[in-house]
Amino acid sequence: MSYPELLGNSLIGFCLVFAVLVLLMVFVLIINAVFKDRKPKAEPAVAPAQNAKPEIPEVILENVSEPDAAMIMAIVADESGIPVEKLRFISIREVE
Repeated sequence: MSYPELLGNSLIGFCLVFAVLVLLMVFVLIINAVFKDRKPKAEPAVAPAQNAKPEIPEVILENVSEPDAAMIMAIVADESGIPVEKLRFISIREVE
């Protein structure tokens, strides 16, 4: 093959690749427009029972003081990004 034929084939290949990318972009935009109006169903709100106290399970502390346990719980909640109220600690013990 001569150089002009190689350059022509390369140019056709590049144009084909970009044409397919443009078609994919158009396809994604169409799909996005179709499903844009669909919203996820909201979970029904659960009304808290009147005069009901939330049940707080006891955390078993093994060779750990309460302030240290509170600090550990706060660190875990902060590092994980989950509020402390959503976490459930069963036991905290010192690792030797």
